[in-house]
Amino acid sequence: MKRKLTVGLLASVVALGANANDISAQIINGTPASVANYTNFASLYVETDTQYSTRSFCGATVINDYYVLTAAHCIVGHESILPHVTVPLGLEDESTFIPGSYPRVVEYHFPSTYVDSEVALWPDDIAILKLDNPIGTGDLYSMLNFSRDRDYDSNDVFTAVGHGKQEHNEAVNAPNLLEAPLDLVSTKGGIEL
Repeated sequence: MKRKLTVGLLASVVALGANANDISAQIINGTPASVANYTNFASLYVETDTQYSTRSFCGATVINDYYVLTAAHCIVGHESILPHVTVPLGLEDESTFIPGSYPRVVEYHFPSTYVDSEVALWPDDIAILKLDNPIGTGDLYSMLNFSRDRDYDSNDVFTAVGHGKQEHNEAVNAPNLLEAPLDLVSTKGGIEL
């Protein structure tokens, strides 16, 4: 069985057992995960000179020392905060976040075809962030599958990883890293939910 990893990005996949009312751009119904199993996982935090967030607002996948992959919905409409976004690597527990210790976002890119709409299911929901300092991983590019026309088979396993909610009705995200299994949903010819 092949294992494919989708970290902090929900492109063309939907959580197991989801229906149209359950679709979310957040990880929900996850189970505790070990960061040791997801060495390319990073978090996005807002940090200014006078204050910082105590929780991440999105997850990311490290491509190499200077670039991370995230969802476009994490940045579109929030571009003014990007100079204040820091990217810690491998936080299993968000309470271990130490302000002032991580690279900052200096540049971002997302496809012009991205639509920031829940109704449209966020097509092309992907973004690349460039960092001001190395994140300290080296090149992890080989861990990613960038093949645009890849046909996935029913034996492939997809997993979303991030700091989300263990239950849909929780008010606050869980501080510990979570993982959630995902189903592949074909976008060829439309989606039926």
